[in-house]
Amino acid sequence: MFLWVVFIPLIPVSMLVFYYQGYAKNNILETHDNLAKMAASAVTQHIDNITWRMSFTDGLEKIINNKNAVERKLEEVLASNPDFLMLAVLDSEGREKYKVGPKFITDNVGVIDLSSEGTLSEIRKQNRLNVSGFDVHLNLPIAEIIYPLQDGNFLFGIVSFYKLWSRISAQRIGNSGRIYLVHSSGEIFMSSPGEEQAVSPYYLNTAIVSGQPLQKNLKGSNGVNYIGAIEPSPILDAYIAVLQTKDEAFTSINSITAFLIFFILAIALLAYFAAYSFAGSIANPIGELIAGAKRVSKGNFDTPVLKDKEWGEFNSLINSFNTMMKDLKDYRDLQIKQQVSEMKEFVFKAVAHDLRAPVFGLQGYVELLQSGKISEEEAKNYIGIMKESLENLSSLLENILDVSKLEAGMLKPEKKTFDAAQMIEKCVNLLNPSAKEKGIYLTVHIESNKEAFGDEKLLERVITNLLSNAIKFTDKGSVTVTYKTDEKYSVFEVEDSGKGIAENELEQIFKKYHQTDNSVKGYGLGLAISREIINSHGGAIKAQKTKNNEHGALIEFKIPFN
Repeated sequence: MFLWVVFIPLIPVSMLVFYYQGYAKNNILETHDNLAKMAASAVTQHIDNITWRMSFTDGLEKIINNKNAVERKLEEVLASNPDFLMLAVLDSEGREKYKVGPKFITDNVGVIDLSSEGTLSEIRKQNRLNVSGFDVHLNLPIAEIIYPLQDGNFLFGIVSFYKLWSRISAQRIGNSGRIYLVHSSGEIFMSSPGEEQAVSPYYLNTAIVSGQPLQKNLKGSNGVNYIGAIEPSPILDAYIAVLQTKDEAFTSINSITAFLIFFILAIALLAYFAAYSFAGSIANPIGELIAGAKRVSKGNFDTPVLKDKEWGEFNSLINSFNTMMKDLKDYRDLQIKQQVSEMKEFVFKAVAHDLRAPVFGLQGYVELLQSGKISEEEAKNYIGIMKESLENLSSLLENILDVSKLEAGMLKPEKKTFDAAQMIEKCVNLLNPSAKEKGIYLTVHIESNKEAFGDEKLLERVITNLLSNAIKFTDKGSVTVTYKTDEKYSVFEVEDSGKGIAENELEQIFKKYHQTDNSVKGYGLGLAISREIINSHGGAIKAQKTKNNEHGALIEFKIPFN
């Protein structure tokens, strides 16, 4: 329980930590994207500067048909602009008219003829400098420029981006982060000869085609993953890429996250052990109270709960509990006294009620014997009657005491499993002689071999009482004892073929001193005792008509298996 209390709050905290980790990683990617945009902006400014230097073309148009003058002008421009490597004038169709520059460059370029390309008309419409054909030549980053002249001709040039790109590529992000100029095919410009690209052209091309500037996972050529950003540049088919190894880029974030998780877990563990220790100290007085409550439930009111020295706040509760326990003890003692008093009163009343007639009868016989006016034979007869009356009185007193004990809860059944069939046979064998004298046939039906659970002696008394009653109220015929079981109960039935029980008497016969037929001797306690015994077993007993609704009665009782 304490684990849940302590560690459940860690779930939202951990989620918050990982959320901010993702947020911080996005910020790092945004930083890479800003660097890519800054590099693209620097290239744009450089191209704008080249455009501004195209102002010399205004005077060039006036001498466009003078080859020597044009070439001289172009050489002056090359001399004043070291990053201009070669310049040429093309006619309106894109064919070379004049060309100046170092011989190794002009020879390498050859005759310029762009007439087959469809880009010139678009450049004419845009009427601005166009930069394309970025390449690396002799380890120099160069690009082709085409500028539309007012007279319909074009200025063509090869421009070096060495100074600009040296400045940009010198920027580093950590140890592995660099800025690259990438062709749309994924090839990186300015790579050293034989050097393998950090990220293969395939993955860079895929990233460019996706149109997503932020790249969270680029598979590196050396098996190392990269992150970064890719932005378009003003150079046709060229992109600025900022790439850095993923481990290095996120190392600080991952370290901070790991530290935070460790810190949170450390706090959680400290909180857990503190709470556990706190709970343990609280559990001591609570455990004492629980143990005290169990003692009280078992009837032990003499052992008080000891006060707790560490938690004085519990002492008032402990005092109240001990006071309650003392009050319960007093109440129990008072209740026991009251029960004893009631039992005495009941016994006295029962004795006074039930012993009056037989005692008076005995008193009469004694007086007759004392008078000496009776014969010896009559005296023997009277003594036999007195002996039988005394036996009946003894049985009556025993029954009265048993009923009182059962009602007061002083007679507890000693439950255990026993053979119900064997018990029934014992009871039948005991009463079979008296049944035969009346011409009654006793039968036993055992429908289940399952053992019953209860106090065998008390239940034997119930069966005996029921059989005695059945024999008593049956002149001739049969009495049947049946044993069966269901899922929860053992069921006993005693059915006779006697005169039966009236409908309004079915519930009354289990009351003390109730008799359905006053002509039959008895005190009406047998069924009352049987009911109390069955109730003490947690069972139930009832009387009903016979199953075929003919003469006779059926009394059924059932007791649970546990």
